[in-house]
Amino acid sequence: MKSVILKTAILAMFLAVSCEGTQEEREIHVESVSIEPEEITVKAGDTASLAAVIVPENATNKNVGWYSEDNSIVTVDNDGSLTAVSVGETRVFIVTEDGSKTAYCGVTVVDKDIPVESITVDPDNLSMVVGDIVALSVRMFPENATGKSVVWTSSDESVASVDEDGKVEGTGIGEADITVSSEQWGKSAVCHVTVGDNYVAVTGVAVSPANMTLEIGEQGKFTALIYPSYATEQSVTWATLDPDVASVSDDGTVTALSSGVAFITATTEDGGFSSYSKAAVTGGDVVPEEWVLVPAGTFMMGSPETEENRMESEVQHEVTISRDFYISKYEVTNSQFADFLNEAGIGQDGMGEVTYPDKGTEVTETRQLIMDSSLDAGLGGQYDFGVHWDAEASMWKPADGCDNYPVIFVTWYGAMAYAAHKGGCLPTEAQWEYACRAGSSTAYFWGETSSEQNEYGWCYTIGDKAISVRLHPVGGKSPNGWGIYDMVGNVCELCLDWDGDYPEGPVTDPVGPDTGEWRILRGSCFLTGGPYSRSAYRDGYHADNQGAYVGFRIVKY
Repeated sequence: MKSVILKTAILAMFLAVSCEGTQEEREIHVESVSIEPEEITVKAGDTASLAAVIVPENATNKNVGWYSEDNSIVTVDNDGSLTAVSVGETRVFIVTEDGSKTAYCGVTVVDKDIPVESITVDPDNLSMVVGDIVALSVRMFPENATGKSVVWTSSDESVASVDEDGKVEGTGIGEADITVSSEQWGKSAVCHVTVGDNYVAVTGVAVSPANMTLEIGEQGKFTALIYPSYATEQSVTWATLDPDVASVSDDGTVTALSSGVAFITATTEDGGFSSYSKAAVTGGDVVPEEWVLVPAGTFMMGSPETEENRMESEVQHEVTISRDFYISKYEVTNSQFADFLNEAGIGQDGMGEVTYPDKGTEVTETRQLIMDSSLDAGLGGQYDFGVHWDAEASMWKPADGCDNYPVIFVTWYGAMAYAAHKGGCLPTEAQWEYACRAGSSTAYFWGETSSEQNEYGWCYTIGDKAISVRLHPVGGKSPNGWGIYDMVGNVCELCLDWDGDYPEGPVTDPVGPDTGEWRILRGSCFLTGGPYSRSAYRDGYHADNQGAYVGFRIVKY
């Protein structure tokens, strides 16, 4: 009997040990994990897939979790599918459920392709002699396009050859076309080359004097300086970019017609080289301070998710403007702002006292209000269309011919001080968009596309020459539906609010957050256009900044 019991006990122990061994063999643990590929480059907006590689392959628990180190650059789903959000570098991590093994994949997000829409070559007409070497330059639009590599070819290398850098050499008498082509986008431009004998080609031109100031009705004369001075062909064509301000005759004589600044250009017949000077015309009437009554009402602020080029910050929501208000018919001009500076006793440094809301209370302090536009040396005087400090008269004055141009190089504090001086305030962001839309609900206050923007504002258009991209007097284009001018183009406009997220529900008379880093900036300017002219487009601007493209208008009740 004892023998039977002993045998039974031994058998039970054996079975127990055997079961434990079977359980251990059934549970195979993860030893390591990696990601394929280990590094990846993705274009913004594109997606890609990552694969988890678990060792051993027959591990019992292969469950993993995925996460991105920076979701503003890349997001990743539970199956390893990633989406490139914005340009930058980050890492995507994987973690195993069994043993918490980790690995990562380095992710680089690059700009998506931006097609070249057009290409130009300068000059597009060239005269030279055998042995001359002239470098052509190429320009592509838009300037932020990708894939800008080009190929240069000659229609007749026995007349003119061209190297990979666009250097043309006259090799024989005759005519040939030099073509520059975009390798990726199929756009091209042509320079027609004439190669002669004993011919000295024009290499450049300048206009003298660089600036001229005239009273209405006066005349002055510009001179074209051809380089080299002994060039064979000395002919130039004169033109004015502002025929309402000044005309120019075939010999460079300018006649002042109305207040403003006219750009006068001289273009050589040989080579098509151009240069310009400015004719400032003083006198004439200044734009008066006028107001447009904006009725109270309710509108949808922001943009629908279906609107082309919309931004995530443009959350559409219902806004009620509870009472009528008046808004400046035009952007505040240099003449108006100079009068304020002088009446307020603001000196050469442009510093002055201003009261403004911040963190739920009113703050009064001394701040920079304005900068003399002639001091903006970094821009080489290109945007000298603001106000100047006249040391002899100890007062502020508009730059010559710029009385009716929108004031620029003004800070947010300067705009607030001016508004208070006039018994008004900067518009809230809601008031600005409500006035801009003028009852419309389309992307632009005139319709769904930007094609008509140049009827309503001085905006940048792809292909514009550099000297065409500049400020103009206020009120020179058509107004919106409520009779308000320049709600797009010319200058972007400062608003009262701090920059912040929109509410998602209905609100009445919103004024934005109590504090922040940036003040709201609205509208497009002479340097922008297209989607920036949308009524819902919003931007931020530091209150201390002074820009050549920023101005303002005010409201009052």
